[in-house]
Amino acid sequence: MENVLVADEVLVEPIITYERKFKINRLFSPDPELVLSHMDLYKGIKILDIGCGAGKLLSTIAELLDGCELVGIDIQAKAIELAQKFTVKGIEFKTADAAKLPFQKDSFDYVICTNAFYYIENKGRALMEMYRVLKTGGRLLLLEGIVGTTFKAKLDKIMRQSPFIKFSRKFLKRTTLLRKSYLISAVK
Repeated sequence: MENVLVADEVLVEPIITYERKFKINRLFSPDPELVLSHMDLYKGIKILDIGCGAGKLLSTIAELLDGCELVGIDIQAKAIELAQKFTVKGIEFKTADAAKLPFQKDSFDYVICTNAFYYIENKGRALMEMYRVLKTGGRLLLLEGIVGTTFKAKLDKIMRQSPFIKFSRKFLKRTTLLRKSYLISAVK
């Protein structure tokens, strides 16, 4: 088996290889690459992926486009270690909390958060931080798998209370087997 890690003396495949082989994640979570069709990629673009996990989405963008600045953060240090080990070179990965981003104001053209917002403890503060680091005219793309209406309603309420004035929401059809996918696109 290629790219095999030993963690806690148990043989495990890294997330990125497992997902590519078995696509098991698609049962519950939409494919992060769905956001690509909602992005305008160009040379010199700066993208922040919050809750980047193993860095699959950023690797895909790096393979599609040269001359861009890609940064991924995750609160889990092990996820960042995997990302640094198994992704395309030239992507910067950091262990960081979405509610306290270690970046200057107006730093990124896009902030992306796929399948991670649900797990962020302080969602309101995290959205304030996402807004802060976006350039004027920059976009937030937030993609989540939604099982029921409870989390969707909570997410809608959080977005209405966020600094993002212009945002759109829509369900994406047939993106997971057991959940609908919910995409929020917001402009600063």
